[in-house]
Amino acid sequence: KIAARWVDYEIREEEVPRFWQEKRGRPGRNTKYRRETKVRWHVMGQENRAAIDYDATSDGMFPLITNDEKLTGAELLAKYKYQPYL
Repeated sequence: KIAARWVDYEIREEEVPRFWQEKRGRPGRNTKYRRETKVRWHVMGQENRAAIDYDATSDGMFPLITNDEKLTGAELLAKYKYQPYL
């Protein structure tokens, strides 16, 4: 379900006829044939390039949220990166 936005698909139906003799034996002038139609389904998938490119631009980004209104963006990032040393 997560990757569904990156893939577009189309389901196609194809009717395939099949013929065979009504009776056994060698075919002749009076041979009658029976026709049966089978339905085959084809799923065609292709990438949704617009959605992939859009998501690639923000890949790896996350917000830094704080309740300290005095910190600038650079100071906030410096404090965040210092966390592993605490």
